[in-house]
Amino acid sequence: MAQSISQEAVINTGLPGATAASRYAGATASGAPVSGTFAVGDFIIDQSGKFYVCTAAGTPGTWGAVGGSSALTYNSSYIASAVTMTSASTAYNITSLSLTAGTWLVNGNASFYSPSNTGIPNQLEIYLTDTSASLSGTNIYGSSWCMSPNNSSGTSLCALSISRIITLSTTTTIYLECVASVAGCSARPGGYNVASNGSGMNVIKIA
Repeated sequence: MAQSISQEAVINTGLPGATAASRYAGATASGAPVSGTFAVGDFIIDQSGKFYVCTAAGTPGTWGAVGGSSALTYNSSYIASAVTMTSASTAYNITSLSLTAGTWLVNGNASFYSPSNTGIPNQLEIYLTDTSASLSGTNIYGSSWCMSPNNSSGTSLCALSISRIITLSTTTTIYLECVASVAGCSARPGGYNVASNGSGMNVIKIA
């Protein structure tokens, strides 16, 4: 006959070499505990199969996800049609993603088509921000830029990429935006020999 033992936490004194404080402190439906008081070394499992360990005591304390693919969240957004910058020196959204609180690795890339521009070098830039279509957002998390040469005889292509680690305290929309010093440039859905994933962003939640 099956039996159960009920207590608030299970404490293991540990084998020699592994005697630091540790307790199995229970389970949650999803994610680390958001209430209750915990000690360093407490660990829990949630009902989606993720483990969390308390790294700083408190109410509810600070928790870290145990490594492994089950603890990671991935998302991406790539454009299917061109984003044309009809005005020079004006911010345009390429795409965006809504990210929950936590620490994220954010990667953005853009493939640009630049029109002919007699005697005018063209500066192209992408950046990550929390404000839509703005060059002066509350937070600009980084930028990447290039300068295309004078091009009086035709068009040119160039590609830019950017990667940043961003820590958010609340759910926030992060935008990948672009700007050009010459009107008529566009971010394209594909690259030189690739039909898709030429302009967009992907994210991984790492903590």
